Amino acid sequence: MDRHFLPTRSKQLMALASFPGAGNTWARHLIELATGFYTGSYYFDGSLYNKGFKGERDHWRSGRNVCIKTHESGKKEIEAFDASIVMIRNPYKALMAEFNRKYGGHIGFASQAHWRGKGETSANDTVPLLLCNYCCNYSVTTIGISLYITLFILYLGLGLSQNVDKRLGLGLKLIGLLL
Repeated sequence: MDRHFLPTRSKQLMALASFPGAGNTWARHLIELATGFYTGSYYFDGSLYNKGFKGERDHWRSGRNVCIKTHESGKKEIEAFDASIVMIRNPYKALMAEFNRKYGGHIGFASQAHWRGKGETSANDTVPLLLCNYCCNYSVTTIGISLYITLFILYLGLGLSQNVDKRLGLGLKLIGLLL
């Protein structure tokens, strides 16, 4: 199917927001096939551009793309968009997919050596709380993701950490439940 930029500037800037590894690139591919129009990106990934995602090179605020890929979760970044599609994936699967992408490319897999080394440290120490913070920011400012989902994501991260009490306190602070 032939794809094109939108013929007229879009009236709304639509984010396609997700935590890395949630399937944003796959969703963009399907959106482009279904609509015939390019999707853009908050970033520029030359490898995706070379694989046919021509909206990668277009400035994200141009209004010429159906939606804009973003992994940003700060208030300022969220408010830069008029509307959002927020993708949520099983956090375990998202972490696995992001680790594979980071160490094996968009269509590759991380080597066994990567899994035995950095993988455990990376997943154990920071990512579960980043997931919690990401979902919490979107729930407060845009679509109202329930507190249950935010706490569930935090809970999934607890089994990966050796410092449960400290991390639970930090996680609850992030979502405003601990004074």
